[in-house]
Amino acid sequence: MSRKKISPHFWLDEFACGCCGASGDKKNIIQLAARLEMLRRRWNKPMKIVGGHRCMKSNPHGANNAHHLCKGADIAVDGVSEERVAKAAQAFFTHVVVGKGFVHVDYMPKGYKQPEAKKDGSNKSDPKPRVKRKLRKETSKSDEKIQKPKATRRRKTSKKEKEG
Repeated sequence: MSRKKISPHFWLDEFACGCCGASGDKKNIIQLAARLEMLRRRWNKPMKIVGGHRCMKSNPHGANNAHHLCKGADIAVDGVSEERVAKAAQAFFTHVVVGKGFVHVDYMPKGYKQPEAKKDGSNKSDPKPRVKRKLRKETSKSDEKIQKPKATRRRKTSKKEKEG
């Protein structure tokens, strides 16, 4: 099997799923590798991809997390602490989380929140989330009669009034 190089220092198979070897969305992996290349230049040391793409079988958080969408990876740099890697990674990634022996980096949108795993073990997201709605407070006829005072405009002062 021939390896496919996607950047000067990264190969496509480095981002493959650990359980089945699936590589996921190649376009997103190439964008991820480009950001990792910029980070790698900081130390000019080998960067290990600890975790890349995750298939639905190995993904406990559902289909919308960075690993499943190939927009994130877990990385380690030889001889550099996780805290230093995380600090430098913040310039290139929107989410950076320090783990034990690795740093998770991804470029998911800033307002993105990781979906929580369901209690029953299924990893399907609910298509229509249930929203608790507030009950409207009934108004009585006495409330309708109360009117707010009208706003008044402030009168401009003339030059004569200012001087005098």
